[in-house]
Amino acid sequence: MDPLKHAAEELLSLLQEKKMTVSAAEASSGGALSQALTAIPGSSAVFSAGIACYSDESKRKLLNVSKKVLRKRGAVSEEAAAVMAHLIRKQTGTSLGVSITGIEGPGGGSELKPVGTVFIAVADEKRVVIQKLCPEDGSENGRADIRKRSVTAAIRLCRDFVAAPDTLRILPFRRYRKYLTRNPITAVLKYFLPWPGDRASDIFFKLLLIAAVGTGIWAFSEMTETTITDYRSAQVLEQAVTARETEPTEESLSALPEGYLSRFAALYEMNPDIAGWVTIPDTNVNLPVMQCEDNAFYLNHDINGEHDINGLPFMDFRNKLEPGVFSTNTLIYGHNMTSGMIFRDLVYYKDPEYFKAHPIVTFDTVYDETQWIVFSCFEANTESRIGEVFQYFNFVNSKDPERIEWYIDEVRSRSYFDVDIDVSAEDTFLTMQTCANDMYETKVCIVARKLRDGESADSFDLDSAAINPDRVRPVRY
Repeated sequence: MDPLKHAAEELLSLLQEKKMTVSAAEASSGGALSQALTAIPGSSAVFSAGIACYSDESKRKLLNVSKKVLRKRGAVSEEAAAVMAHLIRKQTGTSLGVSITGIEGPGGGSELKPVGTVFIAVADEKRVVIQKLCPEDGSENGRADIRKRSVTAAIRLCRDFVAAPDTLRILPFRRYRKYLTRNPITAVLKYFLPWPGDRASDIFFKLLLIAAVGTGIWAFSEMTETTITDYRSAQVLEQAVTARETEPTEESLSALPEGYLSRFAALYEMNPDIAGWVTIPDTNVNLPVMQCEDNAFYLNHDINGEHDINGLPFMDFRNKLEPGVFSTNTLIYGHNMTSGMIFRDLVYYKDPEYFKAHPIVTFDTVYDETQWIVFSCFEANTESRIGEVFQYFNFVNSKDPERIEWYIDEVRSRSYFDVDIDVSAEDTFLTMQTCANDMYETKVCIVARKLRDGESADSFDLDSAAINPDRVRPVRY
């Protein structure tokens, strides 16, 4: 039997048994999910309606999807999927709402969201679960293949939401309510005033903002928009630093997932996307590291989930986050802001003297405390329209010794400096990326390997570091 037909029959039978109904909002799948369900005899008992809202305009007109979510997060995002599932369920009065939104190609893809990226959501009255599909290795990822995988995954996710919710990461929908269309007056009041349902960190920031406006409005009137944004970012980051240093309460520890270090209890309470903390002594790098399925989210959001152009460092969604386990290469991305925030200090590693003064990176995940020795700082092009692309960002979980040696050779040949540090295919790597802030959109990265047992900064001849006169340069040079 066709697996898709079997999955559809199984879901419809389950919903009929549970006396539940379902409706669908489809963007990229264009009605294929509705067609798969209604092709089964008797589906009308549980399937209420399907809306194919392919364009952004149809999402707004047919579902009332807000311009805010489409503008800030994009039509292909976990937020858009969650809102679509919620709205179709609400409009049709069904028990569940299912949504599919993605990029079927052949055009429309990007580095962060390539063709084949699909978000699927299932929502009931108060909860939502979201699944992200990525392009499959070895697959042509054609439109028909992507659509069939999307519809099959949506049906299975809906089934598991009903029959096996304990196997899923189900979230309260209130996390996405800010993306719904709201009365503008209420929206303004909720943004500035403490409101029922706010987290403690939100209330703290709102009270801080009210006090600042009440006592120092004359000072703020002199500040530029950029200065205000940077000030706000610094305040929120200070909250995160304080949370990391706060002694955990019994309540926060009881909510902490098994295996998490207790120092992350207050941070986890602020945002469950916390993945770790990265520190480089005597620099501005003392920051939380986030991880979620959407690599673009923390480019412009803070630890409270609020929009912030400074963003936060975030670990690539492909990286492993497990006790005692690291990917072959952990990738952490962060902005290079003119204010000096986030990863600005990474560009100074171009100078061997700066490297000598800051050779060690401490990166503690929520499970493990680790230190890393920097051995390379390189600049690379990531835009094919400009020239050859060094795809360091796709070296993540390889176990092939030859490919690992390739990566070591590439980052060393491109490094601004040479240094006598032993690096082998048995090592685990940490690559931290930021922008060079030039018209060519090149990236600056530092690469470190995890310290081996018994090693420290004193184990290395740091004075051997010297400028690499033959480094491989991006094509713009």
